[in-house]
Amino acid sequence: MKVESGTDRNLSSMHSALAANADRYASDTSLPEYKLDESGRRLLRVSNKALCDIFACSYMYRFTGEEKYLDKVRGVMDAVCAFPDWHPAHFLDVAEMAAAVSIGYDWLREALPDSTCRNAVRTLQEYALTASLDTATTRTFVLKNNNWNQVCGGGLICAALVTYQYDPVLAGSIIRRGIESEAKHILPVYEPDGIYPEGVSYWTYGSAFQILSCMALESVYGQDFGLGSMPGFASSPRFVVNSCGTGGDVYNFSDAHPAKPRFPQLWYFASRYGDWSVLSQSRGGFVPEDAADRLFPLYLISAFRAGTPAYGTSSESRRFFSGDGVQPMVMAMAGSGPEGLYLAAKGGRAEINHGHMDAGSFVFDAYGYRWAADPAIPPYALSENAMKKVDGNMWLRNQNSLRWRIFAYNNLSHNTLTVNGKDHMVDSTATLMEVYDTDSRMGGCFNLTPVFGGEVEYSARSLAIVDGSYLEVSDRIKARGDREASVRWTLATYANPEVVSDGILLRQGDVTMKLQAAGVPVGYRIWSSDPSDYDSPVKDDEPDLDVYLCGFEFVVQKSQDLTILATITKVDG
Repeated sequence: MKVESGTDRNLSSMHSALAANADRYASDTSLPEYKLDESGRRLLRVSNKALCDIFACSYMYRFTGEEKYLDKVRGVMDAVCAFPDWHPAHFLDVAEMAAAVSIGYDWLREALPDSTCRNAVRTLQEYALTASLDTATTRTFVLKNNNWNQVCGGGLICAALVTYQYDPVLAGSIIRRGIESEAKHILPVYEPDGIYPEGVSYWTYGSAFQILSCMALESVYGQDFGLGSMPGFASSPRFVVNSCGTGGDVYNFSDAHPAKPRFPQLWYFASRYGDWSVLSQSRGGFVPEDAADRLFPLYLISAFRAGTPAYGTSSESRRFFSGDGVQPMVMAMAGSGPEGLYLAAKGGRAEINHGHMDAGSFVFDAYGYRWAADPAIPPYALSENAMKKVDGNMWLRNQNSLRWRIFAYNNLSHNTLTVNGKDHMVDSTATLMEVYDTDSRMGGCFNLTPVFGGEVEYSARSLAIVDGSYLEVSDRIKARGDREASVRWTLATYANPEVVSDGILLRQGDVTMKLQAAGVPVGYRIWSSDPSDYDSPVKDDEPDLDVYLCGFEFVVQKSQDLTILATITKVDG
């Protein structure tokens, strides 16, 4: 075999890393307990761990026949099948648990005790399939165009496939519903260019379970009924690869975190579509940390089927991506390695799942550091518990939702404009009007007019890396005839800012950059990044943002049409 012979270095490394993790899981004698998270909202951590343990150990038992792996799978399956339910109030918990038990049953049913298999079938039918028929439950995922549809659909398809022989009517209806729902509501989300509206972190989650659906269906029917062949889905790795900045952090719009997440899903895309460049652009080979992903055996199987060609890390000195859709954006890289420059900017709107008031925002890396940052969000449980105190719900996304009072979600904490102190309009979209894709100018221009809700007559933001050496942000604003526009231009940065007479100095390590504005008189400012200094009913429960907030303010007079040009350039000292 390729793994045993070592003829395919990547496959051997992938197998070894998964084996090491399975050994660790098998040696852990603890078993799952029915325990919700700190917010009392989710059982998801328990489901995550069960899927991780069962999948890795099932793989290793099939490969080695060692009893320790079988014992671990049996113990976890018996424990979770003895739970009173799989917490259908938060159906992601059910979906991941269903995937875990389905995989254990399907891969090891010939070796597992009859009692374990009977309990698995019973609980899959009762806790997953039947539970999913409740109309209140189905509304949370069947009609959704976000990751819930993919995760719940993937777990339920697995459960239906392994229990089909016991109740073909029930299982068949679940399979058909899953295929139809994902085709109708999910796959169009990736169109036209592969951008995942909920951000990079949720791409890894939703796409992983989309892959699970595809591979599970292929294993039984020899096809995935088109779920893996939609152009937007197939091209989404380009979006993911280009979201990585020069320092390794990603463009963490929506609820993503800046630290680069693992992207083992790229092995599936590379092997299925034969495009190995998505791997060469992001890494020089297999990364052992990938094997910790709970669905990692899927990607190992995909890579095994295709074989992995030799490749090295890409040395491209210039890379550009632009895409339209729900969250239009541009992402550009000039130069290679950490000394290069990277810009990512977006339009879009706030009301989508996991959205922020961040239309017009951007991140910027240069000379080894991130200078324009997207603030990391507080942990969900922290915000949820804070909202309970004021009878609020952070998951409502209408204009008056208390969600927007969580400071990390508001436009004041993002690298965009705020006009007359107002929130962005959540149901209005900033569109991508133009892209710049030349050696001297890389970026794009967005129409921000709708998001300001009539506070200005017109607003367009152009952002570009210029000559591979600095960032330029140009804002054209035309005020209404009946009111002036007071504008705040915000930069969230990891750098320590210092206001000087003609700009703001930004220092990180031994590098100094300078933010300057031209075209209209401005007042340079440093604002508090402590949520308690802003108007919010949950401000006392929010942690400080892990950034500084600085920038400038200016006024556009009634009927005035002006352009203000901001630059971030490297300076000596």
